[in-house]
Amino acid sequence: MAHISAFLAAGMSRHQVAALFRQGVLARPRIGWYADPALPFDAIRAIRIGGVLGGTSAAASYGLPVPEGAEHELQVSVEDNASRLRHSRDRTRHVTAGDEPDVRLHWQPRLEAVRGYRVAVVDVLLQLALCVPFDWLVVAMDSALHVPRGGAALLSPGSWTRLRSALPERLQRACDLADGRSESPIETIVRLGLVRLGIAFDLQVWMLPYHRVDFLVGGWLIIEVDGRRYHVGDEQFEADRERDALFAAWGYRVLRFSYRQVVEDLPWVLDVICAVVARGR
Repeated sequence: MAHISAFLAAGMSRHQVAALFRQGVLARPRIGWYADPALPFDAIRAIRIGGVLGGTSAAASYGLPVPEGAEHELQVSVEDNASRLRHSRDRTRHVTAGDEPDVRLHWQPRLEAVRGYRVAVVDVLLQLALCVPFDWLVVAMDSALHVPRGGAALLSPGSWTRLRSALPERLQRACDLADGRSESPIETIVRLGLVRLGIAFDLQVWMLPYHRVDFLVGGWLIIEVDGRRYHVGDEQFEADRERDALFAAWGYRVLRFSYRQVVEDLPWVLDVICAVVARGR
């Protein structure tokens, strides 16, 4: 995404930019603004309004997890002094905040420069703090801090420090609870539940060089939570059962919960864990 002034500063003429637009090389979501036509449609809508993707919409574009149903709302970050807002589907229509029921605007100042068509990850988290439940804020923080194999975390240490300072005091505890070792949203949700119950556990424990478990409680209870991405298909189903049988043979108790169970009935999941822990090895 770029303003016409950026093209002129690069030595192009207005006629050349217009030619690229006519040829379909550039899209023009808003007068004076041009974008790559291959951008996601929500990004084009955000630019047409007069901002960039923010909140849950920007989070999803980075691959950060968001609550189910968030995809039905377009969240847009605009400058705190933004005016002349346009309709997300009609650049000729002027609108005011609230005119589009499926659009939410974020007006707060940004901590870092915009990354193309979306706010920086640190601003994504700052905006999520205002529009998602507390546990899902921690989920997103965990994902932003997670270092994938052979990759790098989305959030730098410097950005993390700025985020904590900018959060309201009541939400700074989310930073204290965040842990980049969690590899899925439901791991974070179960972890927060165990913390609230006062159940001590170890996270992401290697049992042998080839077997790692999500949680180990008391040295004998293994808790596994099956995310939707990596625990589907017949092959993974068989591998999970083989692991469970192996752990049982070694003397461990294994509890395995699905994504749906954790998301839709977390109290039941925690009740089961508490009952097993209370009964003991």
